[in-house]
Amino acid sequence: MLAHVDLPTIEALNNEWRLHPPVHHLVAAYLDYKPPSQASAQQTTVTDFEDLLSEIGNVPIRTVAPIDTTAFDAAMKEKNHG
Repeated sequence: MLAHVDLPTIEALNNEWRLHPPVHHLVAAYLDYKPPSQASAQQTTVTDFEDLLSEIGNVPIRTVAPIDTTAFDAAMKEKNHG
């Protein structure tokens, strides 16, 4: 990517996008998507994690059992020696 874009390049990009808009812009227009306002986006930002953690409470951490690979190991042993 160029470090600096000159005005003719910007004009060429604008002309191209006017004829062939990016797909995500077309989909957003088709779905009538409206981005959230800046004020509501700032209100939903969580900065105090202690309040959030107190609401969640204690969350148990599940320990995953080891995977039994004996069948795979036997098949590989047969493949290498058979």
